[in-house]
Amino acid sequence: LSHIFATNGAVLKISKEQCERYVGIAERISEENDLFRKRLLLLYLISFISESAVENGDYSKMPSYIFEALSFVSNHYAEHIVASTLADKLGVGRTTFMTAFKKHTGSTLSDYVNRCRMKNAILYLQKGLTQQEVAEQCGLNDACNLIRCFKKEFNMTPRKYVLSLKERNEEG
Repeated sequence: LSHIFATNGAVLKISKEQCERYVGIAERISEENDLFRKRLLLLYLISFISESAVENGDYSKMPSYIFEALSFVSNHYAEHIVASTLADKLGVGRTTFMTAFKKHTGSTLSDYVNRCRMKNAILYLQKGLTQQEVAEQCGLNDACNLIRCFKKEFNMTPRKYVLSLKERNEEG
């Protein structure tokens, strides 16, 4: 599957129905207690994702420098990432890079970096780090920026988000 998902993942455009199907399978995986059945369900999920990637054909049209950019962002999200510097590093022009990035990911570079930061912020918050520590780990400098970005992405503060996660875990 590496040709589909690349070294650090590819952005696959999926329909709402496909998303609901994948989420349903993922929920079944998390609810399953038998390790063997979990593995079977995971393979089942991977096969569906692979099929939709092949059907859409989008992965093969994505330039290699976009894969490299996604990889760079996932490994350096805490750093200050500038489109022109990244484009130079990848050997393409800034406009070409930004146009292709938006086309293939559906978002701007800064929005994508912020989403990556928020995904990692959630992991750090779940580990019990303070908002200030999380902000520093994610390249947001201070807790105020973390809260602002969190509200933009999730429509709630980090504290409320963590509380909602705890409530969901207690229910399940």
